[in-house]
Formats: sequence, structure tokens, C-alpha cells
Amino acid sequence: PRSRILLFFPLRLLRSRRPGVIRSIFAAATAAFLYAAYYFKYGVERPKLFYKRGGRLERYVTEKLKSLQEPYRPTPWALNRHISTFVGTLRNGAPITYIREYLPLSDGGEVALDWVENKHKLKDSPLVFIIPGLSGDSSANYVTQQAHAAALAGFECVVMTNRGLFGNPLLTPRAYSGAWTQDLREAVRHVQSKRPEQPIVAIGYSLGSNVLLKYMAEEGDSTPLRAGVSISNPYDFVKSSDALPGFYSRHLVKGLIKYFEKHKDMLLKHPDIAKSVGDSGQLRVQTLKEFDDVITSIAFGFPNANAYYSHAGCYQYLHQIQRPVLMISARDDPIVDPEAIPIQQASSHDYLVLAVTEHGGHVAFPEGFLPKDRCWSDRVSLEFLQTVLEDQGPGSV
Repeated sequence: PRSRILLFFPLRLLRSRRPGVIRSIFAAATAAFLYAAYYFKYGVERPKLFYKRGGRLERYVTEKLKSLQEPYRPTPWALNRHISTFVGTLRNGAPITYIREYLPLSDGGEVALDWVENKHKLKDSPLVFIIPGLSGDSSANYVTQQAHAAALAGFECVVMTNRGLFGNPLLTPRAYSGAWTQDLREAVRHVQSKRPEQPIVAIGYSLGSNVLLKYMAEEGDSTPLRAGVSISNPYDFVKSSDALPGFYSRHLVKGLIKYFEKHKDMLLKHPDIAKSVGDSGQLRVQTLKEFDDVITSIAFGFPNANAYYSHAGCYQYLHQIQRPVLMISARDDPIVDPEAIPIQQASSHDYLVLAVTEHGGHVAFPEGFLPKDRCWSDRVSLEFLQTVLEDQGPGSV
């Protein structure tokens, strides 16, 4: 009988003359049991939801967004915020093909619009516009996975790659920043002119999500976007900069230094940047804030990084948003100060829903034991956008 087979191995262990082996096995089993108990008690939780009671989006949250009513089950061995963030970088890229379009901008710059090749889209398919994070582009694994999932869900998809990234030339001494929304504004208007019959929604990640929400706030009711999703948004650059661990600051600045070296000749054409860098032309910075002090703030007309950070954070503009927005944040995000998460704004705003998980890291939200492909935020984002579009109907804006 099966019961005898199940008892056979433990009984052999108890009769073994190797007590050390028995102790090791039982210690491992006890540790596994305790960790499993901890995981199911503290790791598996429904996201905390903040929205205006009686507001426009309450019905979405309480009746239609099933994924927000269910627990988020993070990868069991990646509950630590640093591990989950690292796991997010290991996700496979999705098998998609882009068709690139270069969009000239009003100031002489240029961004790339990478259109996902999707033979199954319909003429009136909704279109999702994706804005990557700092130093991110259309090749990033989190972007390709979201774009692939969107295509399978029936969306047409386009990704905006910022100036100077992923084969996109830098044609002006000004690159991009968390405070600069004009590139996105011109790109959205261009996409609308090419696809006037299709409803447009957007998903932004990290720095890109801050730009997205700041743009939506500035545009108010004039934006062509029907809805937006913000993932791992820093919200308040001052708070998040002050709380940013040194390791992440040094890691992020490495990519920016490479960007500077690649486009040094163009960037140094800006007289104030050239003066800030010095006669040697060598960029001597070690942290993200030092880079923003020397390059980003100067390029966009701010005297220093603190002034840039004070202006850039989207949290102070959220009250102006006039389209449905879902904000997804993890309290253990190592790059975003949890005190910056806009709970109060979401709780009193008709168009905002905030979903906060205890775990998830930064642009990660892994789920499953081997989180190789899609993640939790991919599913939640698309469900929210589909719900909004179905509720609005084809003719509404």
C-alpha cells in the first residue's frame, strides 16, 4: 500500500546509525516548514488598494479588476527586495519583432518609435504606448514581455525609445529627464495622427512612469490617452534620491556614464554642460545625484540636482490628471522611498487607483517558482486597461 511506502523512508532514517544525517534532514525539513509558514503568512497578500470611495473608479476596483482582489504570490525564494529586483532583470525577453520609426522633434532632436509587428491586430485594435525606465529601451526584457502580452491580448503596441538609446542618435545637447514631457507629448500626438481610429493607452516604468503621469497631469482633459498605468514610479525625486542605497546609485550611474561617453561630443556642445564638466572633458561622478548635478539638471535649465528633483516628481501634479490611472508600487522597492507613495492623493482622486504590494522589488513583481517570463504587474496592467476601454466604449475619450 502507498501508506507503507511513504512510511518506509522515515523509518529507515530513524533506524540509521548516522544520527548526524537524521539531524540534518530534520533540520532542513523544519527550516522548510517554517519558511513556508512565513511565506504564506507574510509573503502572500492581497495588494492594498487606495482609491476614492464613491469615485469614478470604485466599480472597477470592487467588481471588475479580479487580479487586484486576489493575493499576489511572489516567487517564494525572492521575498527579499534586492533579490526580487535582481530576479526581474533575469526574465527572458519575449520573441517580438519591431519596425522602427524615427520621429523628428520640434527642437531638432529625435526619438525612436518601435512598433511591434503583429499580423493579428485589427484595424480598430486599441494601442498601448510603452515608456521604459532610466536607460531603458525597447529591447529591455520587461518591455518586450509587456509588449508581447499586450499583442496576445489584441493590442497594437509601440515603444518610445529616448534620445541616444538603442541605436537612436542624439542630435541635441539635451537628452532626456524625469521632468521633460515634451518628447512624449509630441510622440503621442504623432501616434494619434497615424492611428486616429484607435483608442490609445499607455504604460510607463520607473522614470518613464513619472514622465507619463506628469504629462497626463499637464495635459489634463486634452490628452489623447484613454488611460495609463504607472509601474515602480519614484513619485517624489527628493525623497527617493535621499533614500536610494549607494549600490543602486552607483549601478545606475554606470549606464549614464556610458551614455555620456558615447554622446560626449554632442553633450559638450551645451556651453553650461561643458563648463560643468570642465576643461578635461572627463566626467568624474560616482552617484546618480552627482551625474544629475553635472549633466541632467544643467541640460534642462536647473541650477542643480535638488532643483531638478523638486520640479520633476509627479506626486505634486497628480491632482490634475483627468484620465483613469492605475499606479502599481511595492513597499519593498529598493529604489523608491515608501514614504513617497501617494496614498493620500489616490484616496481622494476620482481618476487614480493605487495598488501597493508588500513585496515585488523595482520593476520586477516576480511570481511562480521560476519567474522566467511574464510577471504579476504585466497581468494587472492589461486587465486594468482592457476594463477601462470596455467601460468607455469605442466612441468615448
